[in-house]
Amino acid sequence: MQNGDEITRPVGQDQLQGGEQDGVLTLQLQRDGKPLTVSYKPRGETVPTWQWKRKQGVSDSTCSLHATTLAQ
Repeated sequence: MQNGDEITRPVGQDQLQGGEQDGVLTLQLQRDGKPLTVSYKPRGETVPTWQWKRKQGVSDSTCSLHATTLAQ
């Protein structure tokens, strides 16, 4: 990307958050009034992080974090 580029179709990165490093994202841009497609492999440093996990035995209705999936 360059200064002045406009992302015309953003993409989510949820599918890349499982620790896999082989995913490719494709952005649709507008540069100088012309459409442009850019594909890239987003990479960043792997860092340790906290992962929230629901306490066993806590029901959906009681949990204040309405997660749809549990951490592995």
